[in-house]
Amino acid sequence: MTRYELTSFTQVLFGLARLSEGAYHGSKRNKGFKLQHNGPEGISLSLSEAGQVKQCLFNPQERTELGSFIIRRLAMGWKMTVADVLAILRQSALLERTAKKTES
Repeated sequence: MTRYELTSFTQVLFGLARLSEGAYHGSKRNKGFKLQHNGPEGISLSLSEAGQVKQCLFNPQERTELGSFIIRRLAMGWKMTVADVLAILRQSALLERTAKKTES
């Protein structure tokens, strides 16, 4: 997963975006993922490799645990606090929504 995909993935975990996708990973470039926010039901994660797809659903509690783990990794990588990372993710999501509205 690229750092940009990880950022997008984290935005979905925290409900700031509805979808995150990544593709063409692995040595054969045949691996991918799709994370989708399904509102109160939680999130669904689909992992694919060479045409085989596996899907798992995360309830809100599991989503929180996974989000906590990932956001700490982002904070370490960006060398800032978790609160700063959350602020940046929120601002980024807001800017993306604003840009989409002006394009329409």
